[in-house]
Amino acid sequence: AIRTMLLSSETTFKASAIFMATFGIQFVLVPDRVMSDNFQDGAYELDKWHYFIMRGMGAAFLGVSTFYWNAADDADKYMKGATFNWFLTSILLPWNAQMNLPVKMPMHLVAVLGTVFFGACHVNCLMAGGKSKTK
Repeated sequence: AIRTMLLSSETTFKASAIFMATFGIQFVLVPDRVMSDNFQDGAYELDKWHYFIMRGMGAAFLGVSTFYWNAADDADKYMKGATFNWFLTSILLPWNAQMNLPVKMPMHLVAVLGTVFFGACHVNCLMAGGKSKTK
């Protein structure tokens, strides 16, 4: 059976790194913008505790992004753990927000659909069984 790769494992890791780093940078530097872009006006009130958690989460996103970028050449070796982390993060953050919080549409779909697409790429790479090198 021939499997079509959405993206190679290496490209999945690099593209996921860029996608996640974009959010990480925003969480660290402009948490107010993250909230105003993604949630309805008046539905939230940020305080020092929110900023504390959001900036720390942004730093963690940047750490994961760095891992993705640096491990891209050996992505198949790390794909199972990366896929688990990708889906855990997606479920707890954008998908949970989409289902349970007053999100701002259509902007919040960037996070939701982006994580769906890259999650599908992760699963597709796993299904290819490590035969996903573009070289």
